[in-house]
Amino acid sequence: MILIVGNILKDVYLNLDSRTENFETDKNGTRWLDFSFDASSHHFFHRVSIFGGAAVSLEIFQNFKIPASISCADFNFYDEKTAPASAYRYILISEDDVTYLTPSRPTITHFAVPDAQPDYIFVDRSANLDASASAKISAYLDEHPKTELILYFKNPSGPYQNLVEKSTLIFSEDKSQNLPHDKTIHLSDHDITFGDDLEPVTAHRVDKLTRLSFYSIISATIVACFIKDYTVAKSLHYAKINVENSNLDSTLSPTEIEQSI
Repeated sequence: MILIVGNILKDVYLNLDSRTENFETDKNGTRWLDFSFDASSHHFFHRVSIFGGAAVSLEIFQNFKIPASISCADFNFYDEKTAPASAYRYILISEDDVTYLTPSRPTITHFAVPDAQPDYIFVDRSANLDASASAKISAYLDEHPKTELILYFKNPSGPYQNLVEKSTLIFSEDKSQNLPHDKTIHLSDHDITFGDDLEPVTAHRVDKLTRLSFYSIISATIVACFIKDYTVAKSLHYAKINVENSNLDSTLSPTEIEQSI
């Protein structure tokens, strides 16, 4: 059983209508849209709303038939009357371009002692740990030495650094950090590397996966493969196939990954 520590988000995609909106392109090739706050109207022709953040990792573990849950999860937050503003991200798309409206203050991630001891605790990329949550995770690991910690290391200071030495596996996007070489997987928009193994990958997505979803799919797929005792090379390749072929609202099962190879 794996316990995910992270934030569930709701990503709302709006496809803006380039036929009616007055887009301009600057000398660098970047497209701009001037939103004037004068009660004028702007138009979109398609809207989709999906769960993001820790929900992506949960879906992948379920696809691999691995029992999993999210610490302090409340899937009822999609009720817009009670959902906090920090749970939502708005993603504006026009043709092949994208921009984001994100909360000013991301939700702090909470950790609650689980009723049943998990085999793994996975702090995924959506997590926003503070010192209190980090201390609770550390204390739980001290009391339950058979539980392994998998850490997505995205903050080089504060509580994330305190969990490095207790981690069995680490994901990082920053190769400049002094992280244990033998247990750190480095991710980028171009490749996945673990020791001498390297798997090329592309972050360019026609359907506009967010960077959070992109990296979450890769890391959770690798974790699932490792739990299933796949080789490093096979695990990295599965992650590549999964992230490059997933849709906005669904990731691939192991069978679908095999069929896409």
